[in-house]
Amino acid sequence: MRVAILMPTNHEGHVRGGHVQMNQTIASLRDLGVDVTVANSAEQLEERVDICHIVGIQDDQFALSEVLRAKHLGAKVVLSPIWWDFDKLMLQEGWLSTLERRQPRWSTLARINPTMARATFMLLYRMRIYQANRRRALVCRKADLTLPNSPGEAEQINRLAGKNIPYVAVRNGIDESLFRITNLTGQRDIPILFVGLVDRTKNVHRLIQSVQQLDTPLVIVGQAPDRSYQTYCNALDEKGLVEWKGKLTHQELVSHYNRARVVVLSSMRETPGLALLEGAACGANVVVTNIGSAMEYFGDFAEYCNPFSVDSIAQALRRASSKPCPNHELSEYVRNKYTWSLAARDTLAGYEWVMEGRSTVVNSIRIGAFQHDARHI
Repeated sequence: MRVAILMPTNHEGHVRGGHVQMNQTIASLRDLGVDVTVANSAEQLEERVDICHIVGIQDDQFALSEVLRAKHLGAKVVLSPIWWDFDKLMLQEGWLSTLERRQPRWSTLARINPTMARATFMLLYRMRIYQANRRRALVCRKADLTLPNSPGEAEQINRLAGKNIPYVAVRNGIDESLFRITNLTGQRDIPILFVGLVDRTKNVHRLIQSVQQLDTPLVIVGQAPDRSYQTYCNALDEKGLVEWKGKLTHQELVSHYNRARVVVLSSMRETPGLALLEGAACGANVVVTNIGSAMEYFGDFAEYCNPFSVDSIAQALRRASSKPCPNHELSEYVRNKYTWSLAARDTLAGYEWVMEGRSTVVNSIRIGAFQHDARHI
């Protein structure tokens, strides 16, 4: 079996969860003996492949062009959507902020006539969503199999496509040899830790507001691609509670997870957030948004918050901070259930199902972390 994994070029220079997920899965697939090549486009392929595995539908134009190229080559198409429908949520979140930064004329219109500016923006934004989702739906319908990160994400894909799409839910994971409890003393000097890209989607501004309520220090690991957003976040840190760390090495990151009582991702959505899995594996308690698939991963282990409510985030942080730490039960749960080697086995089960002509019955597919999801193939 020859597999080509097609990922869009990351021009931003920031490491995102989808790239980490696929790079780790690729390494584990190769350990399982799968012949995997990686490319930015099916046009780059020099030899015939059996499966083109397309990564991500957020970039809808990339996904559509690659699924059409793969079909033209006669390859089976497997799709990792890495997607959650949150465009409507983003309309609630700074409806003009992005265009103000990129196109000064919007800022001028907002000052002259804010009502017209908002109405115009929302009309154009909804048109863009509609067109992008039409392309995404076509990609999902053309794929032979989708590999969402949870059954909840699969339901999002089904609604998008307007039909039931065959899928295997492939867990996100961690490197269990790296992320583990190394601090057994219980002395954790980072009360709250955020790890990730510092942007509006990650909701860092409300997280900073919530720790002002709690009067509790917050350490932020990660960089902001938009300096104006980080400047805005700095202005919200009225009590000087935030310590910015920038990028860290893997070893430094493990150390910070082991120093943290709580790891938080109060984002607009998470599917489910690699930092949460890594932090939990290192014994930290977790706080996560109630939008996305995190509940399918953590169940009763996590504290959940409404990302649009500073009070809700603060209350979830307070509850998580009161739990014993290190949380050995959560660490073992994550390290046993969510690893990249297991994710690769789930992925390989999907490949084999596609190559067998989709003729096998549902119970022959290894669903893995989501056993209750076996009805979908």
